[in-house]
Amino acid sequence: MSKADNKGRFVSIFQSDFATSVFADVRSDALRLAVANFRMSAAAALTEIKKMYDFPRDAIVELGLSEEGALNARARYDPDTGHYRVEFTTGYLLWAVIVAGYLAHLVRSEFRTERRLTLSFKEFEEDLKTLGAQEILNGAIPEIPREIEGSFLFFFESVYLPVLFHECSHVVRGHLPLLRRYRSQAGLCVLDELMVRRVGETSKAFPLRDVEVDADIFGASLSSEFAFARSSHLGRWRHMTGKENLFAEFVGYALFVAGQERQAKELVGSSVRYPSPQFRLIIHGVGHQARWIKENPSGNYFEDVLTPGFELLAPFEPAFPEIDIFRDIADGSESSDLRREVDQYFARTAAEPDGIIAKQALTCLRDDPLPSHLGLL
Repeated sequence: MSKADNKGRFVSIFQSDFATSVFADVRSDALRLAVANFRMSAAAALTEIKKMYDFPRDAIVELGLSEEGALNARARYDPDTGHYRVEFTTGYLLWAVIVAGYLAHLVRSEFRTERRLTLSFKEFEEDLKTLGAQEILNGAIPEIPREIEGSFLFFFESVYLPVLFHECSHVVRGHLPLLRRYRSQAGLCVLDELMVRRVGETSKAFPLRDVEVDADIFGASLSSEFAFARSSHLGRWRHMTGKENLFAEFVGYALFVAGQERQAKELVGSSVRYPSPQFRLIIHGVGHQARWIKENPSGNYFEDVLTPGFELLAPFEPAFPEIDIFRDIADGSESSDLRREVDQYFARTAAEPDGIIAKQALTCLRDDPLPSHLGLL
């Protein structure tokens, strides 16, 4: 993607020329490694998810990149063809490459590496428009030496995979056909935070909050499944422990939800219909905790995974001012607004949100990671 952001072109991960058609004008060994990894590991994860759920015969689920500077991901459904699409923006992929490189060098230098370029979502997008991808990559991170390529790719997967699991949860949980029921117009159904806030195309009756929380819970349960039972399907993850996989994935998702929230507020304002990033991270942790307890009956998820995750986020705060919104979770002094949000949501009956979603959801071929929407909370 050059300075002239060729907005909107979608490149499927399954196209034979995917590796050469994406970022064709950018020269970076780290980016080349990342694009190859995205094609391999994201495709492997999607294949496994299709095996886990009772997808209709010959169901089409496209996966790929939309050439846009905004840092975003979305799920689409075309009712005319019955096809689904999960897409990341190229801006988000570039950002994930820089974050992964930053993490790999940070660990290698024993946390002495200093940032060279802001990684904040909004500022990154502005830099991308004015400087272009090549200059950003040249100035953001040093090239990745061979001895830390594995670390770089592990962190890269840990940044984009939790977002992939979230978007895939919109598909398997039937959120997109559900959205169509509430729309006053035909055509593509899209779940995209930035577009929903900017265009306001969804009915106020649509349970947007429940749908996003549902995707966070089931996305976390999917990432837990891959962290343990299905880790062999993802290159770097097979060499790591389940704890390390959950730890890194939690960090990656925290950076995404914090950054996207700040970006959305600056672009289109706040939305009371959308869960706060603090609440989303609590929900994400609940999904992880359910599997962690199963794998480690005597373990303590907060001490073993959550607290170290926040410790790794701390060095990012100068580059990611958005992380500060998680401070009330990390130090245990939950804000009154967050406490109220949690209490109000979980004060409802478990059947209320699940009842409208489960009718649309695909049948799971095995025991569901979370058998009920709120049953394990």
